Amino acid sequence: MPTPSRFGTHGMVLFGGFEGLYTSHMPMFHGPHDVQAVFRVRIAAPSLDARLRRTLARAHVHWSIEPEPFDLDRAAPDAADRLPGWRANVFEGHFERGGLRRYENVSFVVEQTPIFSILDPHPRVADHQEFVCLGQGREHFLVKCLDQRPDVDLIGRFRTAEPASARGIIKTVGSSRNAAADPDLQPAFAQAGIKSVGGVTWVYTETSDLQ
Repeated sequence: MPTPSRFGTHGMVLFGGFEGLYTSHMPMFHGPHDVQAVFRVRIAAPSLDARLRRTLARAHVHWSIEPEPFDLDRAAPDAADRLPGWRANVFEGHFERGGLRRYENVSFVVEQTPIFSILDPHPRVADHQEFVCLGQGREHFLVKCLDQRPDVDLIGRFRTAEPASARGIIKTVGSSRNAAADPDLQPAFAQAGIKSVGGVTWVYTETSDLQ
């Protein structure tokens, strides 16, 4: 039997800065949104790409996008008919919760897909947390791997003293729902060889969609 299509409007968090742009699908534990997916993207219009990188590097609130409806399965890195990107409206804030539409019909091009994972809907508790590190230069990001139910969608930003590649996974201990204040993050950084400056700033936190 073929895999059901995950066709729909797949809202995403837009984050990044001078080193690049990323979008993170806003997941739920039911279809068609039962996928954690993060994409490294660029905007087809170079001037707007540069403008949004500058804006997001200084942003104190999260941004989001409302893409045209598409089948999320076609965004998987191993999809036979993989989507090269999509068009979307860009919002300052959450596109469904009073966010301000700043740009319309923007063309996004997918460059990489560092996370694409089908969510397990069964209630369960994880005994540790895992975060995927993204970024390069001095600018880096953390995305929490969704591995329990209920869970919390967390995206953070941090900087390093020297240019570095922080790709990979770091593991911490403690409750995922308290991760934004987790004192074990710095030891986890040290174990991974990451020298952060100023700690982590959480640019997106969501729990209500992941009950």
